Amino acid sequence: MPPIRSNLIAALCLLLWMSGTVAAQPTAPPAAGSSVVASQGGATVTLADIDAFAQRIPVDKRPGFFNSPTRIEGVITNLLLQKQLAAEARKAGIKPDPKPQGAEGADVSDEAALAKARMERFRADLKIPDLGELAQEEYVAHKEDYVVPGKLTVRHVLISTRSRSEADARTLADTVEQEAKAHPDRFDALIEKYSDDPAKATSHGVLEQVGEKGKYVAAFVREAKALAKPGDISPVVGTPFALHVIQLVERTPDRQQSFDEVKDDILKRLASRFVDKAVREHADALRNLPMNADPALVASLRTRYGAVAPVPGEQPKAAAGK
Repeated sequence: MPPIRSNLIAALCLLLWMSGTVAAQPTAPPAAGSSVVASQGGATVTLADIDAFAQRIPVDKRPGFFNSPTRIEGVITNLLLQKQLAAEARKAGIKPDPKPQGAEGADVSDEAALAKARMERFRADLKIPDLGELAQEEYVAHKEDYVVPGKLTVRHVLISTRSRSEADARTLADTVEQEAKAHPDRFDALIEKYSDDPAKATSHGVLEQVGEKGKYVAAFVREAKALAKPGDISPVVGTPFALHVIQLVERTPDRQQSFDEVKDDILKRLASRFVDKAVREHADALRNLPMNADPALVASLRTRYGAVAPVPGEQPKAAAGK
């Protein structure tokens, strides 16, 4: 079997599509047996392994699934990685947790369970370095992420742009703004008279914690924060489905949290990031080991689970570039 590195699809894409030209007259598929489709790092994936994977795909979906060279490559490389991790587990004497009972447990193979147990042990055995200095750097570089928003309460008149034209909505909103600025003490009456907010009967147009991150549309928050003192009125503010006129009710200043207040959370996040990176690097190291594959068996997967007619005039990028 010729050696094929991590980019299996580049070498086999043309073969897969060439096999499509005879999909209308398929030959008998290879028997499962122990036919080795690909090997890597001492692990092998056989036709029987891929057949077992295919059983998890509805029968009517299998031909379409395996008609994609990218999906075929993904199945092979993922199974190889799973088997390599399972081999590491056996070598280390790692035992998987007992299989869960019921239908879900029936889908968990011994190899998958071993691979999962291996990665869980890998995570648990990682020694986290001293991240204190890095945490301090993270805090200094992103101090804005550690600001507790002050209390910001407003009330607003909502003019819907769904129930009227934008021109009509703008005219009405301008009227509300003018009346509000002329008589800010009558803003409650403007809410009752003009607002299309369906919640106004209970909320009376009041919105709290407007400065809380992600809670309200950015343009609305920006104009609310621009109001200096209670009673101030904003210009007309546009959001995706409405126009608004806002009055400030109450605000308190934002508070910058100290490093000591947030240190534990930062350290926890950095530790999680460290572990995730180490896990990715370990998996990538296994994926990037030299791979051997049988091109004929890989190509046979395209029609092994049902014939797929070729798409007229369509060819893979590998062929198009020739």
